[in-house]
Amino acid sequence: MSVLNRKLFNRGGRVSSRGVGITSGLVPVQRFSNGGEASRFDELFQEKRETLESIVPPREDFNRFQAATPALLNFFSNLMSGRSLQGGLGGALDITGQALQQSTPLFNQALAEARQDKANRRAEDLQIGLQAFSAAESALEAEQALEADKPVFKHKGTFTEIYTYPTDENDPNYDPDKAGKTANQVLGWGGHIPCVSSFTETTDFSPSHLVIGSAPQGGTLESKELIEIKHAIDSGCNIISGMHFLLNDDIELVKRAKDNSVTLTDLRKPPFPPKFPKGTWKDRRFPVILIVGSDCDTGKMTVAWEITESLKKKNKNVKFVGTGQTGILLSGGGVPIDAVVSDFMAGEIEYCLDRLPKDTDLAIVEGQGALNNMFYSGVTLGLLHGCMPDFLILTHEPGRTIDAADHPIPDLGALMDMHIDLLRPFKESKFLGINLLTLKLDDIRAKKTIESYKTEYNLPVTDIVRYNKEEYIDEIEKEINKWN
Repeated sequence: MSVLNRKLFNRGGRVSSRGVGITSGLVPVQRFSNGGEASRFDELFQEKRETLESIVPPREDFNRFQAATPALLNFFSNLMSGRSLQGGLGGALDITGQALQQSTPLFNQALAEARQDKANRRAEDLQIGLQAFSAAESALEAEQALEADKPVFKHKGTFTEIYTYPTDENDPNYDPDKAGKTANQVLGWGGHIPCVSSFTETTDFSPSHLVIGSAPQGGTLESKELIEIKHAIDSGCNIISGMHFLLNDDIELVKRAKDNSVTLTDLRKPPFPPKFPKGTWKDRRFPVILIVGSDCDTGKMTVAWEITESLKKKNKNVKFVGTGQTGILLSGGGVPIDAVVSDFMAGEIEYCLDRLPKDTDLAIVEGQGALNNMFYSGVTLGLLHGCMPDFLILTHEPGRTIDAADHPIPDLGALMDMHIDLLRPFKESKFLGINLLTLKLDDIRAKKTIESYKTEYNLPVTDIVRYNKEEYIDEIEKEINKWN
């Protein structure tokens, strides 16, 4: 454990070196009111290190003699069978030299194995040290938050849903009075789903699963949220996470989950091995609909799910292909496309479609991002070329003129042409309709807007959640029947 004894991990001295070299980018830890920051960090670091060391499988000690045995046996064998034209001492030295020369590759191999073993041990020690360092940082920050009597993790939810909201009292959306209300009282829908202020308040409901439904940019978890997750694990609650931060990569959480016989599910874990596209769409025997948007957060997943469920009621064998956390959770399968290396995005969605049953009537692929969004266009293009859709449906929020990247949203006609143009080198495709997110419009304005879009774009238009969707679904079904 020599690496762990280096100054980087010895926090008993000055802390002025933090933020330098390997520790650059780490958030400085504030001092406790009693000035014991450094010593407390030492305690936490040692605690985390011991925890990590206790769950790492023991490595078999490297036996140098055993490693060198083949070389020694070879040497003595050659020594015994050696021949020399010289006699006396000269002959003995000649034979010994021959034996050494013949055995040198084996001795070099034994030496290389010893060096590699030493390097592996140092690398493992360093990894443990870095993980312990990071875990201690998070634990210290969480303790300080608790010491300051700040909210740990405000959320509202049920057995399967956690809706996060800001914990910063200066945030305009922060509202500690949500606790004790129902989802319907807070959101306007959701029925009698209870709202609570922390996981400890859910004990009366005996939750079996905690779903981390937060969606921060970057998909990371804060130390405050980790405290709540640990509370849930200790209560015997299974954890489902849609974050880029993978629970199963945290050794401490894995150990805690094992001790409490609960499961950690990472919805955003990229598939392995990765799949490279092969162009199997050329032989596909069922049509594919891809839901695209004028921006992120325009209801693509909801539209895909609603169409799927509606067509199932018409006895269509429709398969929903989830590409995001919620879609995967709802359908029980799919691929977290934004966690896939860009080279394999198209291949992964192609693979999902290839695995669908032969009697599939239609596949509906959940869209992500937007071609015109400079932040997330890559994932949209990967899906477009991966599923090679026969049909597309556009989702849009009327009145939204600036996208999430603070860039103007183009004319919808031009945007739809952009999608078709990108597909044209490979196949013909067309838009089946437009779905509008009219949540911010009153009923009169919403209906007028829908009618105006119908006229302007000559396509079926609705808000599939808000209004009767039978006519809209009928139009989609007609096109599918034509394809078949």
